[in-house]
Amino acid sequence: AAALAANASVTVLAVGLGNDGEGESNDRQSLALPDDALRMYEAVASVAEKLVVLVFSAGPVASPVGGWKAGAVLAAGYPGEEAGSGIADILSGTVNPSGRLPLTWFSNDYLATIGPISDYSLTTLGGRTYRYLKNTSLTEYWFGYGQSYTSFRYSSLQASVDAATRTVRVTASVSNTGSIDGAEVVQVYVRAPRRADSPTPRHSLCAFNKIWLAKKEVTTFTGTLSFDCVLTVDALGQRSIQEGEYEIFVGGNQPGDPR
Repeated sequence: AAALAANASVTVLAVGLGNDGEGESNDRQSLALPDDALRMYEAVASVAEKLVVLVFSAGPVASPVGGWKAGAVLAAGYPGEEAGSGIADILSGTVNPSGRLPLTWFSNDYLATIGPISDYSLTTLGGRTYRYLKNTSLTEYWFGYGQSYTSFRYSSLQASVDAATRTVRVTASVSNTGSIDGAEVVQVYVRAPRRADSPTPRHSLCAFNKIWLAKKEVTTFTGTLSFDCVLTVDALGQRSIQEGEYEIFVGGNQPGDPR
């Protein structure tokens, strides 16, 4: 593989796990690539002029020490028979990608820092999921993260409460500020007031929608949030609306994502 990469103008390297590495009753003990895949990646990355890495897995895979030495990394999941065509369309620019991560991709330090994964409590130790995670530095790619070949800008966020229907109507202006057409996944998160008697999520995804925008097009996103999304749970397991200030975030990723 390294010999081929050394003589190629562009190298597309496929690594990942498969049934031998993860599955039902076959839990992973590490978030890193398997040793053989990691050795192949390191050999290829050391000589490749331009490198694209495809990661095939069901869950997160931590970056190698020092980060990926690649121009692009594509999380490909476990795709079907059209995987080759779909990946080629994205890498060639025929299709503008708009996928978003449905889970958090942690660094390889996560398991060592956060404690045994067999502890299913959401809030003990270092916290679980993006909603309760205490140490966000352990996150490599955040829930809701994804890239595009164009760029989007948000402005004019407004929210209005309808007490009769127990909903909040949210609107925002979304602009495709790039030079090509593309789809944006608009995500709406809400941060509720902190409870003194039980843990409160950092914030929660309450609505999302994928919208298509031609280059330089501007449109208005409208979302409806149910009061159920902002209910918090007390120490007895009872759900209620906490009195205080609620924050609403609208964007192409979750609040706090440095990317």
